[in-house]
Amino acid sequence: MSLIPTSRLTLSTTLLKLLCATFTIILCDSLCLLDLSAAFDTIDHNILLTRLSSWFGIQGSALDWYKSYLSSRSFRVKCNDNFSSCHSCICGVFQGSVLGPLLFILYTTPLSTLISPLSLNHHLYADDTQLFFSFYLSVFDSSITQIQHSHQQMSSCMTANLLTLNSSKTDFFSYWPPTTTGPN
Repeated sequence: MSLIPTSRLTLSTTLLKLLCATFTIILCDSLCLLDLSAAFDTIDHNILLTRLSSWFGIQGSALDWYKSYLSSRSFRVKCNDNFSSCHSCICGVFQGSVLGPLLFILYTTPLSTLISPLSLNHHLYADDTQLFFSFYLSVFDSSITQIQHSHQQMSSCMTANLLTLNSSKTDFFSYWPPTTTGPN
């Protein structure tokens, strides 16, 4: 059976054939979904401004605009008909704003730089981090050790940037072909 699509094959059929071909080499596919606690609320303004300047070259009046956007913010809480006193926002970006997710992505750029050389595929969008990788079942133990080591490095990077990895909400999934018994 050829994996080259003919004019009669649909994309779905081609993808199904590729998936079946992958199973014949007995790969294990794994996905790690990382969850950050209060991610948008913990962004340090000084770290963010330094990163905007040093990593992304934002200088002068553009950097001053970001400083202005992040400073002199306050909030208060309403419970029933009662309001708390005002408190200054010394950290965090506004998740519901247009700039909030973009600023979060720029803030977490070192995480992507850390992940790239670890031989893991990844996808970062705002506070969602997904790691995905495939490996042969014959090297299951060493592959799991590698992802655990990578997880520790990412956790250290997050801590250094005042972000907290929520281990209780971080999920890890593995899938291997049904024709195998999985790892020993």
